[in-house]
Amino acid sequence: MSLLDLPDELLVQIASYLALYELVLLQQVCARWREVIRSNAALQYNIELRVAGMIDNPASRLVPGERLRILQRKEKAWRVLDMSDKRSLTLSHRPSGIYDLTGGTLLLGERRNGEGYAGTDAVHTIQLNAVSSNSGSQANDSSWTNIDLGKQVIDVGLAIQEHDLLAIVTYS
Repeated sequence: MSLLDLPDELLVQIASYLALYELVLLQQVCARWREVIRSNAALQYNIELRVAGMIDNPASRLVPGERLRILQRKEKAWRVLDMSDKRSLTLSHRPSGIYDLTGGTLLLGERRNGEGYAGTDAVHTIQLNAVSSNSGSQANDSSWTNIDLGKQVIDVGLAIQEHDLLAIVTYS
């Protein structure tokens, strides 16, 4: 029995331990290896992820085939600078200079006082994936979450993806 007589599932398992350049070389060995690698979404995702210079999100619950489709769509959009997938966010507050974006959460500060005042009185957050999944192209005010601590905000920090953490530094 030769290695190539093994079922595709075992060949995929073996190939999954290889580095990117080894996978590329393995595809050149013979038509069987090329077909095994090209027909497996997880292996293709790993190859295209490395080629794009990106890293995988281990917290993602998407199957490799869906991850591959999303990656391919994003890479194509970058190649042709396709900006057709736009969403508008309606702001019912006056934004301050505080903002952050991480883990799909956008945070914008709110300035309630008049002109000449550069402080932040509260912060608002929105999940951008909720905006992109809406059928319309615009998020309404109910999509935003308001966080008002009743104090002046100095700065904020987000670590949503890693720790589901939002830190707000205030002063009185």
